[in-house]
Amino acid sequence: MRYPVAPHPGPEGNVTPHLTILAINAVLIGAAYGLIYPRLSPLTARRMMKADAVVTALAFGAAALLFAGRGLDFGIGPVPMSWWVFSLLSMLVIEAPVFWAFCRVNGVSLADIDAPARPPGR
Repeated sequence: MRYPVAPHPGPEGNVTPHLTILAINAVLIGAAYGLIYPRLSPLTARRMMKADAVVTALAFGAAALLFAGRGLDFGIGPVPMSWWVFSLLSMLVIEAPVFWAFCRVNGVSLADIDAPARPPGR
């Protein structure tokens, strides 16, 4: 049985479960692309993918700890879904444009995932 989404108290008042998952995903993606990936040496698509699997697992684990087994609806518009589908889809939607921009700016090759990154113009 599904129960309506009810806000749970957060540090600034009531935060919906949707926003909680979006915030978890955004913070982890920001940390990955702002702190972790720029420090990978050599920076390759394969190394980014391995690190991204860990980042995605952390986001998924945090969402699971908060929402697994609670019976909350995480729908997008009229489409009902479970917490884990919402978590993975929102991670994909948030990360995709950041990934493409990061690869373009840093010269990460997606054709040869083991090739070291080359800044554009070199």
